[in-house]
Amino acid sequence: MLRCLPFSWLVVCFFTVTLVAGAVTPVVTTTAATQVTDADASLNGTIDPMGATFEVRAEYGLTTSYGYITQGSSSFFGTGVKTCGFHPSGLATNTTYHFRITATDGTNTYVGNDMTFTTLADPPVLGAALAGVSSLAATEVNFSLYSIQSGSSQVTVSYEYGLTASYGSVVTSPTQVDKDL
Repeated sequence: MLRCLPFSWLVVCFFTVTLVAGAVTPVVTTTAATQVTDADASLNGTIDPMGATFEVRAEYGLTTSYGYITQGSSSFFGTGVKTCGFHPSGLATNTTYHFRITATDGTNTYVGNDMTFTTLADPPVLGAALAGVSSLAATEVNFSLYSIQSGSSQVTVSYEYGLTASYGSVVTSPTQVDKDL
């Protein structure tokens, strides 16, 4: 409301402002995925609820249309930045996924930025092509050597490896192996 009072040489006006509380907008941020394996990942983010209460989840999918929502949600309230992490289900191996963190107050949904992660490829299966392999993990392989035939008293053992039959990488044993082992 505007109200003006005239004085002899001056007019003074007063106005009243009524503030109406609006919706609180949280700060939602998507951060890098962690603990990525061939079938799982932790989809991470942060939220500052700005004094209100929000249910937080992660959306994920093959494109920025997402299409999937994590099974569980977490409720966040109060002020200050809080971290969150969610595990998706049904991930395919060696596949790139988009994801983002979402927060809803029951009326409005707020979304974080888009991020991507790629699940790991299936580890190779032990078989004839891996004869001599005694254990296999994502970052380590152990070999067992059954026999060596050489014209000298000692030999140096090298293993070729790679993602194709062309190999491409070589590792040589750090010590020489006696011929008669």
